[in-house]
Amino acid sequence: MGANGQPSFFLRPLFMVHFVLMTSIVKKAINAPIGHDDRDPIVWNPPGIFETRVGDFIHGVNRQFDLTIDSYASLHRWSVTEIGPFWQTLFDTAGLIYDGDSASAVERACLWPRPQWFPNVRINYAENMLKNKSDHPALIYYSEHQPVQTITFSALSEQVAQLSDWMRQRGIGVGDVVAGLVSNCPEAVVVLLAAAAVGAIWTSCSPDSGTQFAIDRFSQTLPKLLVAVDGYVYDDTIFTVGDKIQELRDGLPTLQSMLIISRIPGAVSDDDLVFYESIVTSVNPVPELRFERLSFSHPLYILYSSGTTGKPKCLVHSAGGSLLQHIKEHRLQCDLRPLDRLMYYTTTSWMMWNWLVSGLASDVTVVLFEGKPDPAVVWEFIRTAEVNAFGTSASWISLCQKTKVGPTAAQVASISLLMSTGSALLRDHFDYIYSEIKSDIQVASISGGTDIVSCFALGGPVPVRRGRLQCAGLGMAVEVWDDDAQRVFGVQGELVCTQPFPCMPVYFLNDSTGEKYHSAYFERFDGIWTHGDSAIQYEDGSLEIVGRSDSTIKHHGVRVGTGDLYNVLEGIPAIHDSLVVGRRVGDDEDIIVFLVLNSGELLDATLRRDIRLALTAQSPWFKPDALFKVSDIPVTANGKKSEILVKNLLNGTPISNLSVIKNPRCLVEYQEIAKQISDAEALKRSRSGRTESRS
Repeated sequence: MGANGQPSFFLRPLFMVHFVLMTSIVKKAINAPIGHDDRDPIVWNPPGIFETRVGDFIHGVNRQFDLTIDSYASLHRWSVTEIGPFWQTLFDTAGLIYDGDSASAVERACLWPRPQWFPNVRINYAENMLKNKSDHPALIYYSEHQPVQTITFSALSEQVAQLSDWMRQRGIGVGDVVAGLVSNCPEAVVVLLAAAAVGAIWTSCSPDSGTQFAIDRFSQTLPKLLVAVDGYVYDDTIFTVGDKIQELRDGLPTLQSMLIISRIPGAVSDDDLVFYESIVTSVNPVPELRFERLSFSHPLYILYSSGTTGKPKCLVHSAGGSLLQHIKEHRLQCDLRPLDRLMYYTTTSWMMWNWLVSGLASDVTVVLFEGKPDPAVVWEFIRTAEVNAFGTSASWISLCQKTKVGPTAAQVASISLLMSTGSALLRDHFDYIYSEIKSDIQVASISGGTDIVSCFALGGPVPVRRGRLQCAGLGMAVEVWDDDAQRVFGVQGELVCTQPFPCMPVYFLNDSTGEKYHSAYFERFDGIWTHGDSAIQYEDGSLEIVGRSDSTIKHHGVRVGTGDLYNVLEGIPAIHDSLVVGRRVGDDEDIIVFLVLNSGELLDATLRRDIRLALTAQSPWFKPDALFKVSDIPVTANGKKSEILVKNLLNGTPISNLSVIKNPRCLVEYQEIAKQISDAEALKRSRSGRTESRS
């Protein structure tokens, strides 16, 4: 060996041959199909399928079509090969209120151009949310600054009647946009349903969003009405948003009306403003609750792409498609029954809020939680609210794990389903849940997103395997393809959907030719929905989401999913949080790891060695090229790690929209690190150039 530890000149050819051979061997090992080995054992088994709502649906399908379906797998196969019959049967058995004829579910079985669904049906989303007129709880609401509140189905209908009548008086009607700067509170649900009742389109942001964040989104939608809370409480701290409301008022010239939900007395005192509490109140008469029945594809929501490379795209979702998809997921995938209690920790900036509210269509009690997700508080509220299905994120499970704040048996006695999304639920998380939270519980890691306001893969009446999503959703023709557009099992590839589904966006705003829509999903594989997730699908139907395709790292020619590295880093006690990105180096990428350490920990030589050893013990291709200590990890408003934005920073790609980041101040550190790396490379090239010149 040479003095610097590198192979000597005469041994280099032999060394390179050895390296190439080893690279080839390891690549084959990494890409070889993965079987059902001890790494991913079954950790939960479902009841018999005919004890579930899927079983009830199968009985109906078998009778109607003279079939012998007897498993989730065979039902799924039927649902993605007989697209029209599946969605029509779902529609006909959902107990919906509508006008027209459901006989024609879809006009043609293609993904692009987007097909028309149920063209002969006229329906209203809010009418189907409010079918139940009983005195059972529709909403249960927790916040940090007031007692737990319960609103019955009948009271909710009355409140929607009052507000929708006021909207009509203000000229808000079919096709108008109602924008909400609202927290996860009952008033937000009432405003959404009132807007839907009159045929308006709903769009929302959380009040903790930056002003520019909200303006970038709302200004594209041309809202006619803005509804805003005047403040909120988080971690026992009062935040007023009066200045933000005024900036939105100035920045949205299409506004004709504003409505303020009073949370903080005196936070807003403008005499021109109308307060929600003056309209929705027991002292006012309750008018007739009227609904505008419109086409199945009439717009209901405007949701937004992440916007890390420019202004966020505005995705318009249909009333009928969202309603039918959410009913399917709540009843069949989650097995929710009438009066079950569904809670998801979310904000109104995230599509999971829309998904949560739709539980009302299945007579489910929707549980709203507003405030800091302190594990002790959340677990106790789950007990008092008797939650049956609880949804959260992988980062919150990590918080419980690291703070050692788990629930008592009494606090989780009512829960039978625990869902997680936002980022991949790691194998270590599964171990923690089943050992420290509850051993007899269905853990459904779910994945889909804003693009479809629902899920491609989620729970179902099938076994739970450690580290995996249980199954593809019914009617969702989910496959994993390699670069040659061939379906693969057990190896990493691109998650695609090969058949149309009714919750595809109707259109994008400001995209008259459909170019943005087509570019977003159909350019990679012509006519096939490509979701942008790197995934593994197994022969039993379970899946693993490796990460976003554009955040997967090509390291020494091998594709490395950041989720695999997080899985290791999560288990190192000194590490509080981490971010893994790739930095381009020629045709390859270096692995750069950013670390938030626990108090008192130092990124010294010992910890660096331990981290590298832990990563390379899993795979030689996981060895990081650089480790940096940072004070915070940048996240979006939905709490997702912003891998792509930091990757762009390191690669010198311009960042045009920092308003999408919830904590943008931390990016100063990353910019400084990017400059350090760039300066070091420039110095290295300069020295190399001088050496070659002397030679």
